[in-house]
Amino acid sequence: MHFQTDTYDTSSFLLRIFCITLLYCLFTPVSYAEKTLKAATLIYPPYEYPDDNNQSKGIAVELIQEASKRAGYKVEFDFFPWKRAVTMVESGQYDILFNAGVNRARQ
Repeated sequence: MHFQTDTYDTSSFLLRIFCITLLYCLFTPVSYAEKTLKAATLIYPPYEYPDDNNQSKGIAVELIQEASKRAGYKVEFDFFPWKRAVTMVESGQYDILFNAGVNRARQ
């Protein structure tokens, strides 16, 4: 068995791989794409808070982002008063409610 290794064969092979990869990416169902979850939370520094550019920051935000990334999700964070955050999650407008303890005002 003889394998040819000239420049034409290598570039032809790379072109074929590129075309196959491109077709795969174009026709892959959306279910394989990264999914986005919406998180409702309160402003509670240093755990979760918006910075001056309205970017979500904090220890809890970083943990949720990393865990979600490992599971194939992206998370968008929005900040609300507690009762509104609970309502948004219960109504299905948001997927995640996090990092709040139990107290009399929240019961």
